[in-house]
Amino acid sequence: MSVLTLSGSSATGGAASYTHALLELLGDRDPVEVLRTTPAAISVIVSGLGAARIESPEKPDKWSIRHVVQHLADSELMGAVRLRLTLAQDRPPL
Repeated sequence: MSVLTLSGSSATGGAASYTHALLELLGDRDPVEVLRTTPAAISVIVSGLGAARIESPEKPDKWSIRHVVQHLADSELMGAVRLRLTLAQDRPPL
């Protein structure tokens, strides 16, 4: 199993490995630039795919492309909320 596939039981112990793996994937790219260009990149990637491919998971019990894109959208919304809460408080709980 990939370090990027953390289950609830291994999330605490694997947090450092998970963070390291994400930073390796990022490489020397600017994280803000990656975030800025991700929506357009996703659009290009999925534009040539049919609905059946977008809806079908890679393997049983895995997410489909649609699930991944929905998760990214949800994560962006929650990240923005958390950032606003952090910036609005003198001593935000982390």
